[in-house]
Amino acid sequence: DHRDKVIKVSIGYGHLVVCTTTQCASYDVNRFATPAVFDLRDAVITVSQCEKLFLLADCMQGISICTYEGRLISTIKIAVNIRPEMVSTSHVSLSPDTVAVRDPSNHKVIQFYDASSGKRLKDFGVSHHLEITDLCVSQRGSQSDRKVAFIDKNKDMYLAPLLATSSNLLTQNGAPASPNSPPPELIAAAGNIVSEKLATMVSSAKWHDEFETLVAISDGHLATWYLPSVVFVDRDLLTNVKHLRSDDNGEHEFTTNALIHDFSSTRIGVRRGSDGALLTFGISPYPSMLFAHIQRHDWDGAVRLCRFLGEPMLWSILACLGIRSTELRTAGIAYSALGSLDKVRYIESVKEIPSPEGRQAELAVFGGRLHEAEKVLLQAGLTYRAVDLHTRLYSWERALEIATQQLMPHVNTVRARRKQYLEAVGRKETISKFKQYDKMTDDAFKLDWTIIEEQVKQELQKEKQRPNAKAYH
Repeated sequence: DHRDKVIKVSIGYGHLVVCTTTQCASYDVNRFATPAVFDLRDAVITVSQCEKLFLLADCMQGISICTYEGRLISTIKIAVNIRPEMVSTSHVSLSPDTVAVRDPSNHKVIQFYDASSGKRLKDFGVSHHLEITDLCVSQRGSQSDRKVAFIDKNKDMYLAPLLATSSNLLTQNGAPASPNSPPPELIAAAGNIVSEKLATMVSSAKWHDEFETLVAISDGHLATWYLPSVVFVDRDLLTNVKHLRSDDNGEHEFTTNALIHDFSSTRIGVRRGSDGALLTFGISPYPSMLFAHIQRHDWDGAVRLCRFLGEPMLWSILACLGIRSTELRTAGIAYSALGSLDKVRYIESVKEIPSPEGRQAELAVFGGRLHEAEKVLLQAGLTYRAVDLHTRLYSWERALEIATQQLMPHVNTVRARRKQYLEAVGRKETISKFKQYDKMTDDAFKLDWTIIEEQVKQELQKEKQRPNAKAYH
């Protein structure tokens, strides 16, 4: 019993949070007799929970982050004059270390704050071309692993990383980094990752409370992505990790008014829009078993599980996590099981690269992040690999620019490969910079394949002699 009227109630993560007009009480579900109670200065508008913290939002203090023992951790003031819609459930989301808030002054931007200090994270942020109407943040992994799913006013749902870097050395389920992962200093080699569209006609979305699994009500279906961040690694696998549940019985369970109430274990709670009934649906238990193996860094056990069940969905998850954790052997096995022999051959070629930075750059290219790959290579001093990367992708002008600025001897390498390409396709030179070099009569600019091949061998030998260079195991 409470002395004042109860206005907000939230239960999850083993705790019940009850807010009255004057007080907040936090109950441990195993000890209801001894709640943690503290006073409130204003009526609470939003209550949100995560594993160790919960969030209270009102119009006076803004956003308050508290422990379940009733201790105030931090306060976030998002605006001078806070209106209730600024801190509604749709516009505020809490994770163990980060708070996501739709920018009150610009509804196309999501701001992120550190949960322990309340300070805004300036290196984190998501900007969209339309007004954002709903958002939710993933719960597992470190702060740099966090993902945000958001819905815009067109009812399209997008997925974006909070911090777009090449630092995803931990899996989304908290597994330690692979011994073959690049060093931590590569975290600084960040390249912006554009948000990716996942679905249309979305009315509600929610993350799993333990793993990186996302569920949404989309166009009359209940859609589950067992590992949505596969879209940043290999979009071809996205259809494999997605499961659609249709409204086959004609009960109109997944209408635009339906709301996903909770998502934990293998159960999804949906509040039906027509009458408010709470419905429960199940999902496959096998991805959580796979995540548990990877969380223990048991890659061999993960492979055995996938082989036993033989589901493409599990192999796709394993392939994505293997690439992201630089577990190339495991990723190769997964892609082989999926029949993607071209990707198996590419992974085998990546294994032959002696430097971890070179391997990480090639995996970034594999995921379509060319800008990130270039930054990793240039920061690591692997300028020839950056030049070679652009020539392999027929980005001739950028290859020549890098060679001119940082590795002048390989200007001829770029020119020779460009000439070889033009001869193969039967075309004439059209790029002015290459024409200028072709007019030079200096002996230094004469194309000699013997000299070029020798320079390439020297660069590859220098890479093998780097202190951190070692063969992939």
